[in-house]
Amino acid sequence: MKAGGPNYLAQLMTFVEATASEINHTPVSHPNLEALRLALLDSDDFQSLPKPALAQLLHALHSYDHWWHEEFSREHDHFNLLGQDNHRRYMPFRVVRVRVTPHDSAFEIFARVAAARATRARVVVSTAPGESNDTVALLDRLTDSWAAAIEFIKETDEEIVAHIRALPAQTDERIRFAAPNRVPTAIRQAANDTGVWLADEPVLSEGRIELLWYLREQSISHDYHRYGNLGTRAGESRRNPK
Repeated sequence: MKAGGPNYLAQLMTFVEATASEINHTPVSHPNLEALRLALLDSDDFQSLPKPALAQLLHALHSYDHWWHEEFSREHDHFNLLGQDNHRRYMPFRVVRVRVTPHDSAFEIFARVAAARATRARVVVSTAPGESNDTVALLDRLTDSWAAAIEFIKETDEEIVAHIRALPAQTDERIRFAAPNRVPTAIRQAANDTGVWLADEPVLSEGRIELLWYLREQSISHDYHRYGNLGTRAGESRRNPK
């Protein structure tokens, strides 16, 4: 997050999840998230969950979709200076690798995958060989319509370490764990050595915060005047200079 920007303090804060109480039946605009929402509502596995758990996940789908459209998919120029553009925008990752551990809840697994897809990233769901996870198996079934937008793989911690060390500088991939204490030391060390950023903050259903860990923030300043001459943009409505 850019220093001085509206998201910078999020890196220095600890957020606590609020409990959703009502099931939201409103459709979402992202086709993959909408397909998942309908599948969840029709799944016996999720209908058997306590109502707050299902409500929390459905809230996450709506919140991710909402904040992607309202904040993260568009450019912002809050200053509107005369003669200068100051654009703030977000750059999605091409791939988000969701690492699943035995301690991850159903919400933490589904929410990370949904958040990654909300940003249009391709999702790789990574589990350890020999680990059987019913939630991942259900996720695989319910996201069948996503096709190549999601992939399920088996890989050891050592294979993830090798993968991280093989990534190019300024990689277009991010790795998302569900909590800091679930990141193996070897993986964290490999990320530290190579500059690959591990997202390991607790998973939230609030898209304004959760989606920050799947994007890079970029600021661009552009002087469109030439020695005070505004050219073809002279007629634009801009902030009145003091």
